[in-house]
Amino acid sequence: MRRAADILFIIVLLVVLIAGLARTLLFPKDINAYENRYAQKVSELSAESYLSGTFQEDTEAALNDQIPLSLRMKQLCNYVSVYPTVRSLQAMVDNGLDGALAFDVNGSSGVLFYRGILCYTPRDLEEVTPVLEENSAGLNAWFAENPGVDFYAYYVESDSMMDFEAKTNTGIADRLLSLLALPEERKGAFRIGSFDRYVQYFYQTDHHWNYLGSYQAYTELVPLLGLGEPLVPTGVQEDIGRMCGSRAKTIGAQGILSESFSAFTFDLPLMTITQGGAPVAYGNEEAFLRGEGALELTYGNFYGGDPGEIVFDTRDPGRENILILGDSYDNAILKLLASHFGKTYSVDLRNYQAETGETFRLTDYLAARDIHKVLLIGSYPFGFAGAADQGG
Repeated sequence: MRRAADILFIIVLLVVLIAGLARTLLFPKDINAYENRYAQKVSELSAESYLSGTFQEDTEAALNDQIPLSLRMKQLCNYVSVYPTVRSLQAMVDNGLDGALAFDVNGSSGVLFYRGILCYTPRDLEEVTPVLEENSAGLNAWFAENPGVDFYAYYVESDSMMDFEAKTNTGIADRLLSLLALPEERKGAFRIGSFDRYVQYFYQTDHHWNYLGSYQAYTELVPLLGLGEPLVPTGVQEDIGRMCGSRAKTIGAQGILSESFSAFTFDLPLMTITQGGAPVAYGNEEAFLRGEGALELTYGNFYGGDPGEIVFDTRDPGRENILILGDSYDNAILKLLASHFGKTYSVDLRNYQAETGETFRLTDYLAARDIHKVLLIGSYPFGFAGAADQGG
């Protein structure tokens, strides 16, 4: 009887593994929804990739992403690792207690529950400086290869740029901006400065800025880019719904922490929005504001996600075009910035090649679209998927 059970277990395990392998090779999924990124797929086999070991590494990563059992085990391990701390968090919330509580996420103590909100632990300037130097070198190469283009850099300080307990700034923004070979008047930063300012401008359960923070950034970018007067909100709609942000979900705090979601309203000019040449909707603000949002209320579902490329066109030939290279921080202000230009090309290099099947080459991209102004916007590592590796 025991032998039969062992044989049955082995058969079931083999079936799961074979099914997972077949799915990996024949029907791979595009998105790893658990980690909110593109799923790894098996790369093309070649003598070079095999001898270098990259084929084997890519295959292992693909199996980890594509086999359902592997993903379930990853979720289970993450849940087990944070479970004791989550229970402590529940007790603190239930009893109205205040204090610092560190969460061990994927082997790194990266999330704190501090004074009633979730935030990341501060980064060490010296540890990240090699990354800043490498990424700035790639960006500086872009600047040198395109002398007829006006580049602007806007760095977003997040909570990991501050040590709230010590009330000190890590200096990462200043170090990065000092490394960029741009005129000082073309460089800016969204500064936190204090815990109170962070609480004012950022979500409590998510790593993004809230409606006040994103609008503050927009009003700082307008003079930086020389755009005249910023759009003024026509109103504010408070308590659109409750949101449990990505940071809370990362540590398994769904059902424990949530927050009210509010947004400004604007009278935006008419514009067409296309992705891959086809008309699309970017974000679901209007539906949520009407109380008809069919999706979960999140920063990305409300303002828009991170497509590899999306184009906003006001159909005003008298205005110049702009390329915005950014990460998810720009999602909330893309339409606001686009209202000042003819065509606004927004590119997220993390997803560009996966969606378009093409390597992003900046010089060619700008020339083909008559673009002479580029805004780089984002937070650490401010590398835009390795500018030095993208080619001119």
